[in-house]
Amino acid sequence: MLTVAKLAILIKYHWDYRRFNKQGLPEEKELLADLDLHALAELLQDLTLYHKNLVSNE
Repeated sequence: MLTVAKLAILIKYHWDYRRFNKQGLPEEKELLADLDLHALAELLQDLTLYHKNLVSNE
């Protein structure tokens, strides 16, 4: 489940998984261990497209 705390960590590292792996604190990595980062990247892409009005209603 994506929580505000987990979202804050993702934003902190600009959704960059490599950066997170290199610079992430052990407690941050533990908190995000149960997340599917690939699915979250897809969600971010979908939200970006929606925000830019590049998706249809269908």
